[in-house]
Amino acid sequence: MTDAHRRKKNPELVRMQLIESARKLALENGLGSVGVDAVATDAGVTKGGLFHHFPNKQALIDAVFQHMLDEFDADLNARMTADPDPYGRFTRAYVLSVFEVGADAQWGPLWMATLTDPQLRQMWGAWFNAQLAVYGEYDLQLENARFAADGIWLGHMFGVAPHNAESFQHHLIKMTRLPA
Repeated sequence: MTDAHRRKKNPELVRMQLIESARKLALENGLGSVGVDAVATDAGVTKGGLFHHFPNKQALIDAVFQHMLDEFDADLNARMTADPDPYGRFTRAYVLSVFEVGADAQWGPLWMATLTDPQLRQMWGAWFNAQLAVYGEYDLQLENARFAADGIWLGHMFGVAPHNAESFQHHLIKMTRLPA
C-alpha cells in the first residue's frame, strides 16, 4: 500500500504544499523552473494530485501569487494597525514594507514576474486599486511617495539602491504626513 492510500486526506494541506513548492522553485531558479513535474515531486504529490488542485500551470502560478499577495496584505495591515495616524497610513505601510522587506528572496522573484505576466499584473493592479479605493489615498504627495517606493523596489531587483537609503526612506515617510 502506498503512502497516498495511508495518508489522511487533507486537501487544503496538499494545496498549500503545492503552492509552497512552486514558490520555493521559483525563488531558487526563477519562474521558468516551476514545471508541473518539478512541483509535484517537490511537494511529494502525484501529477494527478497537482491537477486535482490546479487545472494547469498558470492556475498554480496565480495561486502562488495570490498567496504572496495575501501575505503582503497581512504585512501592510499589521503595519497600519500599529500606526496611530490615519492620514497616509496605507502609503506609510507600503513605503516601510518596500524598504524593510524590499525585493528580498522571500518575494522578489515572484513580484518581478508581474512585469512579464499579464494575469499577475492584472491581479496586482486590481488588488492595489482596491486598496486605494478603501483608504482613499489619492493625494498627489501620497502618490509620489508610493511611486518612488515602487522605484526603490525595482531598483533593488536590479541591484541598484539609493545612495542613502535611510535618508530616502525618511523623506518618503515625511511625505505621508500632513504638514504641521
